[in-house]
Amino acid sequence: MGNWPQSRRLRAYLAVTRMDKPVGTLLLLWPALWGLLLAKPGLPGWQNLLVFVFGTFLMRSAGCAINDYADCHIDGKVSRTQLRPLVQGLIKPIEALILAGVLAVLAFGLVLLTNRITVYLSFFAVIFAGVYPFTKRWISSPQAVLGLAFAWAIPMGFTAESEQLPLIAWGFLLSAIIWIISYDTYYALADREDDQHLGIGSTALLFGRHAAQMALGLNVGFIVSFYWLCMIRYDQLSGDSSDISVYGWGSIAPSVVLGLVHILALVCAVYQFVVSQSDQPGAAIKAFKLNNLSGLILTIGLIVINL
Repeated sequence: MGNWPQSRRLRAYLAVTRMDKPVGTLLLLWPALWGLLLAKPGLPGWQNLLVFVFGTFLMRSAGCAINDYADCHIDGKVSRTQLRPLVQGLIKPIEALILAGVLAVLAFGLVLLTNRITVYLSFFAVIFAGVYPFTKRWISSPQAVLGLAFAWAIPMGFTAESEQLPLIAWGFLLSAIIWIISYDTYYALADREDDQHLGIGSTALLFGRHAAQMALGLNVGFIVSFYWLCMIRYDQLSGDSSDISVYGWGSIAPSVVLGLVHILALVCAVYQFVVSQSDQPGAAIKAFKLNNLSGLILTIGLIVINL
């Protein structure tokens, strides 16, 4: 019994960093892996892979702590977030801010293991992660800022693996932002009534009664653009190197592999929309979580091509 307060406090720290909910970490990880896999022929190096996996975990946790700090006076008025640690007084706001800073410093320590241009890009990553939680007070589409924060791992992956930042990396960045706006619109649907009452911006409110349809349309747009960009990129890589094993299967192999995984991603996108239309409690959150399956499918496709 004597350890009960400490145990409760530890659980509160886990909750404020969402270490007990890995969904968001995975959604941040997929773009990071795409950047590494698309940077050059072959699989990424183990050091960069470990840096980005652990860095993703740390930065997502830091971002969640900043988010709870920013929303500590709002979360108590939103049904889904009423039990968060800062609302209950289990953790002070300043503690959440300090925790976010410590986690961000640890993540920066990992970035120092890469190269100079990746280190420079990481400063923007911290800025985007720190600004995003406050944008819902200023703009009607904070999901776009979240998209920039989450997708920024793509150019970082390119530079970490190849020390180059080709124009197509920015194309992949924009494509991923579309995906993130899509899935976070589903997430925002869960809080739409509370956000409207509080005057908080979100694409779920911006898109109105067509929000779910817009989320589906954006998801389809992402999948189509991502396929197109992947085909361009692997054309570039095949010209740079003959070491991409998939080209040994025949020149049509990349099209087949990428085509199959993107068709599966499209099926998943439609299923997400169907789930979101259910009358069951938490339908929008379930649709949101299904995006991890989309991210996994696309990542597997890129890995297969790079083997």
